[in-house]
Amino acid sequence: MTVRYDYDLSKQILDEDGNVVRVVPRGERLTFSKSDRCKLVPSTPERVDTLRSMFTWYVHHGLGTKTIADRLNQKASRPLAAVTGRSCTETSGP
Repeated sequence: MTVRYDYDLSKQILDEDGNVVRVVPRGERLTFSKSDRCKLVPSTPERVDTLRSMFTWYVHHGLGTKTIADRLNQKASRPLAAVTGRSCTETSGP
């Protein structure tokens, strides 16, 4: 079983070819037996790029969390507020 977390914090269950087989909504638990093997995979390329940018800005450029939050809000092609009902802030994260 391969699991990937989506933007809205739901879990996508993927088949061996990477196709979405099932979506477990946010807040619902994913149950599996002891014989199941679960593998977490990186999220969508867009989200991975965003996280890499955040890491680079913080570690290599010395930017603070407020500046990073402002940058994320400015560059968002899909505003976080549309997904979560709130924009990215210093304490909320993406």
